[in-house]
Amino acid sequence: MEKNTLVQVLSALSRQEWRELDGWLRTPLHNKDPEVVRLFAYLQGQIQAGQTLPEAPEVARMALLPGRQHADHLHHVSSYLMKAVTDYLLWAELNRQPLSERQHRLSEILRRRQLGKQAARFQLRAEEGLQRQASRGRWYYELHAAIQQEKVQLQEWQNTLQHHNLQPLLTAQDLRFLVEKLQTGCLLLSQKAVSAREYDPGLLDMLTQLPEAHPYLQEPAVALYYHGYRALSEPDGEPHFRRLKMLLARYGDLFKGDELRNLYLLAVNFCIRRINRSERAFLREVFELYQSGLAQGAFLEQGQLSRFTYTNIAQAGMGLGEFAWVAQFLHEHKTYLPEDIREPVSQFNLARLYYETGESGKALACLLNIGYDDTVYNFAAKTLLAKIYYARGEWNALDSLLDSISAYIRRKKVAGYHRDSYLGFVKIMRRLLSADLSQRAQRAALREKIAAMKVLAEREWLAGLVG
Repeated sequence: MEKNTLVQVLSALSRQEWRELDGWLRTPLHNKDPEVVRLFAYLQGQIQAGQTLPEAPEVARMALLPGRQHADHLHHVSSYLMKAVTDYLLWAELNRQPLSERQHRLSEILRRRQLGKQAARFQLRAEEGLQRQASRGRWYYELHAAIQQEKVQLQEWQNTLQHHNLQPLLTAQDLRFLVEKLQTGCLLLSQKAVSAREYDPGLLDMLTQLPEAHPYLQEPAVALYYHGYRALSEPDGEPHFRRLKMLLARYGDLFKGDELRNLYLLAVNFCIRRINRSERAFLREVFELYQSGLAQGAFLEQGQLSRFTYTNIAQAGMGLGEFAWVAQFLHEHKTYLPEDIREPVSQFNLARLYYETGESGKALACLLNIGYDDTVYNFAAKTLLAKIYYARGEWNALDSLLDSISAYIRRKKVAGYHRDSYLGFVKIMRRLLSADLSQRAQRAALREKIAAMKVLAEREWLAGLVG
């Protein structure tokens, strides 16, 4: 039953949501059919026990009373359960919203019911509650504009609009538009970095012409997205990067979740571009961003740290020789890695740290005791092993390892960038093993070969071996 939407939705519920949904279905206001409860109870037991479920009609047939197995009836019960589940999810999502947003929604409902005085009371509470909110992300500007719009509609309903100041609405709408458009512009730039798709940016170019002294740029969200967009879209975006980095340090606490993470990634991606252009000074910049982002919880996704972020942070620290800091980071943040990859990812990064600090024996022990399902990590681990074997003069082990890299590429049918990059690494390593590096001509030929390859894993390390 892997493809059944009902089972997929139920499988994603938390324990608290299972309990709430059980109570929801047993309330006559939401469900009057006991067979819906029976089907729900059966699915709950099977899913929470980790059982493989058959297709939808058979599930219903198992769960319901004998004699009620007509296909139309079974479909009806499953469909009604699905509707009840989605109704619950909508209710639960609304109740997770901040109080100010729920009060705003209630104000709208009361106004539509011709209860203007009561609507105005809840609208005022919503506005006051919003101003007490610490968050100043996109959500804040969307709700602020909606509240200002509701105030105007209340004035229209009360026939007092002629006395109402519309400037707060105009300003709120401008700020909402600026935040939404600039945020989308930053998303567009991120996609363009990995996609050839072209877009009409609309008014984005006009928005970037705002003078630096414009009052709207005093709003943290507007300023962050404005400078983030200009940093990544302009050839000389460094002044905007500097401003973005300063604003993140000052106002990062005003943002949460995905929005905070994406703001940090704007600055990180700017640094990575410059590092890829051999501007090593930006390695320190990105390291400082990682440090401040960690302090603000910016890189956590649902309480977890991705393996790529974990590795990138450690790599930045090691590149600067911040080995003590990296060792502490690897230990303290290991528990934030997803459980199924925690050991291999943490051991791989620990191996790199040992290698960088000259403890090749410990690095070797880490690498030989773990396996990697992920292709990128598999290649990274094998190339690190190759570097260790080369440094220790373990030529037979190195020869076998190079064979295993080539075999892995063939077996996994690795294509594109990774295939060319790591086959190139194997080719250069074999040339190194057969070359006499005391001969200047052979070193020069190898340098030329390394420089000529379009993609090559560990290019800098290989170039360093031939001088």
